Amino acid sequence: MLLDDRYRATDFLGAGGMGRNFLAVDEKTPSKKRCVIKQFSPHSNIVSNPTAFAKAIELFNREAAMLDRLGDESPQIPRLLAYLEQDKTLYFVQEFIDGQNLFQELEQKGTYNEAQTCQLLKDLLPLLKFIHEKGVIHRDIKPENIMRRQNGQLVLIDFGISKKLSGTVSSLGTTVGTLGYAPPEQMTHGVAYPASDIYALGVTCIHLMTNIFPDKLFYTQENRWLWRDVLTSNRVDISQQLRQVLEKMLAADVRQRYKSVDEVVKDLNPLMVGIWYGEFDNAPASLTITHQSGNSFSGVLTVQYSKGLSRIEIKGDLDHKTNNLNIGEIRVLSEPKRGVWVLGKNKGQLSSNKKQISGTGEGYGSYSWSFSKAEVNDEIWYGEFDKKAASMVLHRRSDNSFDGTLTVKEWLGQNKIGIEVTIISNLNKIRIKEISVLPGSVGWWTLVENNEGFLSPDGKKMSGHGKGNSSYSWSFSKEYWADYEKRENSNK
Repeated sequence: MLLDDRYRATDFLGAGGMGRNFLAVDEKTPSKKRCVIKQFSPHSNIVSNPTAFAKAIELFNREAAMLDRLGDESPQIPRLLAYLEQDKTLYFVQEFIDGQNLFQELEQKGTYNEAQTCQLLKDLLPLLKFIHEKGVIHRDIKPENIMRRQNGQLVLIDFGISKKLSGTVSSLGTTVGTLGYAPPEQMTHGVAYPASDIYALGVTCIHLMTNIFPDKLFYTQENRWLWRDVLTSNRVDISQQLRQVLEKMLAADVRQRYKSVDEVVKDLNPLMVGIWYGEFDNAPASLTITHQSGNSFSGVLTVQYSKGLSRIEIKGDLDHKTNNLNIGEIRVLSEPKRGVWVLGKNKGQLSSNKKQISGTGEGYGSYSWSFSKAEVNDEIWYGEFDKKAASMVLHRRSDNSFDGTLTVKEWLGQNKIGIEVTIISNLNKIRIKEISVLPGSVGWWTLVENNEGFLSPDGKKMSGHGKGNSSYSWSFSKEYWADYEKRENSNK
């Protein structure tokens, strides 16, 4: 077979209900690049039914149109190279994906563990978000339709029954999809939502984790999935977090399922990753957790001692069942200006709302620590206030102002003051105003009204002065979660 005097078929790859696939080469490229020819060749029972035949042509043309529309914008979707009719037969030519589909991978390498399942979700969820934002529902997500390139990148194939969204729901009037993977609303009523693709991706995950086809993983008499029973019988333990995410992805009632990819991502993001601000050994401190896999996490502990800023690279583990955690030292990144600082043995507890951690440590002496998880828009500033170690935790408001807490480490004790910070944008001028002295402060201390300073051009340093019983100066540098997130993404 030679199409358009250019694409020559070399091997037969397989056939489906509507077509045949051939491995081919592009004769008009120097390296004779490989590609795939898809030939419209429906079963005889479809050809003999005018309505079914018209629908088959529509689906074939739709797949070509979807590849043409999406393939050039995402490396995770095959590119359309040509669409043509030759000898009264329809064809299209698409990019060849050098790799295996996930069903083949499952047969060769065995079941997925929790880390592999989480990675699969992290690789595919952004792709689903992309096609949903383009107004497309795939409607046939399953292991056979997910290819892995030689470089490890996952590619979603077979857009033959994908459907353009109309508002929030897609309606065919006919049922399409693969039994077991497609959700009830798709198979029973012929309708599909973005949540329908999320369901199919969830089924794909439990198939890969158990190596059991979904029709045998669902117990119809009790109307429930059996994948957790299978994992338990195989002595495979997964975190409560992943279990809850998968259960919500697999909800039969679309109203109880995730409505969008963003909702899944929010719940899937590791509990510990982010910036945690608080105190360590009675000094202002932060934990910046950049990686979490399963029960383990790693990052940097920063402590603002009076002698200087201390940073230690840390590793830890979190027991998802008990919420107990341990933190240990990997290496010292920076020490105070004088003296040696080493992290001792630290044991703690994650709160039930997953937003606070607290614990104790033992080094040269016993100490305690506690942290709260920062929101994405929270900023943490470290520095000095009146030549004393200090920190500010600021929460950005909708206008050009912040509210938060100023903590100053004094010889009389630790003082906390609720503050309001205003930035005059055209001048980069800063004003810090006291709101209230917070509980837990020791000794007499109050913030004067006239604290004024300037923000550096890069927005990461501020300095100024104030006048109380005497004049003093202050300066801070910013620790911002977005900076760490950007750096981590660029490193990847």
